[in-house]
Amino acid sequence: MLLVENIYCSYGNIEVLKGISFEIMQGQIVALIGANGAGKTTTLKAISGLMPVAKGSILFKGENITNLTPYKTVAKRIAQVPEGRQVFPELSVLDNLLLGGYSVKDKDRVRNQIDTMFRRFPRLKERKKQQAGTLSGGEQQMLAIGRALISEPELLLLDEPSMGLAPILVGEVFDIIEEIREQGTTILLVEQNAHMALNIADKAYVIQTGEIVLEGSGEEIVNNEEVRKAYLAE
Repeated sequence: MLLVENIYCSYGNIEVLKGISFEIMQGQIVALIGANGAGKTTTLKAISGLMPVAKGSILFKGENITNLTPYKTVAKRIAQVPEGRQVFPELSVLDNLLLGGYSVKDKDRVRNQIDTMFRRFPRLKERKKQQAGTLSGGEQQMLAIGRALISEPELLLLDEPSMGLAPILVGEVFDIIEEIREQGTTILLVEQNAHMALNIADKAYVIQTGEIVLEGSGEEIVNNEEVRKAYLAE
């Protein structure tokens, strides 16, 4: 479904991605793990068109989407849940969800998707007129995920979905991620909680200073001794 081939990205003169390559098959959860500053978020931004790719290519369902604008990337049915949730705090829960369907021309479809999100996240329905900035961290994460799903993406990019959440909510968020996959959405997951990410991942890649240094199934990576020492505090 997604093929990232030898991509390079830089912030000014600082090279952040140094020729990374990986593949995601349809229906998979693929985890990208690594330390802070390794290039995980930059990788997601490159896929979604928020970060220029200097060299290399990104193919989605066989089509070259390298350096496509974010708006056009969403139209290709790729959506991103950004790090830190980034809901629109002054807008209501409902208005945040409506913005998720900005690129969808069929507004009845958007309304149907919002109804689906309210069934999936009953707490959002209860708070649909409430300002998003007044929600708890867990509720904001549900809103950010729901907003991304309004456009019915085939590929969902999740950037640190468990960041700042209480442990009981982390489990809930990962249950939601698995449910989304079960309903047919392919997922690329960037996550500091490597143990949780690897436990649900079909495939995993370890990125270090802008390079992929290890790949394998989630089970293989979670049982790798070097990974356990570096990322699982064992």
